Amino acid sequence: MDKKFILVSMDDEKSKELGAVISNDTSRKILDLLGEKSDISAQQIAKKLKLNLSTVTYNLKHLREQGLIKHSDFAWSDKGRRIELYSLANKIVIIAPKGFDFKDTLKKIIPIGLIGGAISLALKLSSSFKTMGGEIMAEDARGDVMELAMEESVQVVQSSQSFIPADWWIYTLILTFIIVLLIVLIDFRRAKK
Repeated sequence: MDKKFILVSMDDEKSKELGAVISNDTSRKILDLLGEKSDISAQQIAKKLKLNLSTVTYNLKHLREQGLIKHSDFAWSDKGRRIELYSLANKIVIIAPKGFDFKDTLKKIIPIGLIGGAISLALKLSSSFKTMGGEIMAEDARGDVMELAMEESVQVVQSSQSFIPADWWIYTLILTFIIVLLIVLIDFRRAKK
């Protein structure tokens, strides 16, 4: 399975290599171009950026080694040669300070984020669906309540009686984000000591 992020520590040699690639002007131009257009060949990149093909292939090689771009597909030239097409790798680059073990922090925050997200979703759904007189009701986009019973006419009733306020799901989501942020900050401070 392909990882969705690149995690390097400041004391890791890979962070130096990644920094060198990202600090290169040509590499950044290629990344910008691939952000706008994917599945593009080295020749097309060279033509669009008005660069030598050898310069482009050199930078593509280093970008690919660092996991920032990937071979997304291939095409055939008029002469029957296989031409590699490139795209962004769509990865998050995380450079952590020395001693900061982001993997342990991820192990802590992912369950909290999932639980908080599930609670927020449940609160959102419970504020959207209500039971009134044995019939299931749902709020429309304006906040009005519509009856979901299988009748010819739909009754619209103002939604003022609910046992859970409609915006609690937002508060739960914000609280989850704050808890996750606090865990990251606490772990970061411990790593600095």
